[in-house]
Amino acid sequence: NKLKRKCLMNNPLYEKRKDTDAEKNGAWFDYCETVDGEGNPVPLRFKLRRCGGSNVEFLSQQEKYSKPYRHMTRKGKELTVETRAKIMIELFCNYILVDWENVQDEQDEFVDFSPEKAKEIFTALPDVMYELIDEAQGEEVFLAEQRGEDEKN
Repeated sequence: NKLKRKCLMNNPLYEKRKDTDAEKNGAWFDYCETVDGEGNPVPLRFKLRRCGGSNVEFLSQQEKYSKPYRHMTRKGKELTVETRAKIMIELFCNYILVDWENVQDEQDEFVDFSPEKAKEIFTALPDVMYELIDEAQGEEVFLAEQRGEDEKN
């Protein structure tokens, strides 16, 4: 009988335990490196809540935003790409994205986080938003053991 997976901890049942506080309140994700106003390298970072898990506010809002379109899906019709994108931008900017660091607008000006500014930026850059949603749907950013190791470094 071969083992199906390699256990990384002394107690492997808990290696997938999530940091529920990070899921609800956000965890920092380094997207890439950029430069500050003086040309020094700085991380472009986003603080993300989890899409699901302990982030029950996201789950309830997802239900709320989807409810007006249920009649369509019950009849076998699909939402348009535009409608799905509009829903995702609202959910992402209000219930997943919490903050950012070193984000610049199209004029290379650093901008403070606000849901309104995020909607403006991610409407223009939906592929970046979907990359961040992939991170927020994953578990790696929110694993309790991984977060403990990251905080030590």
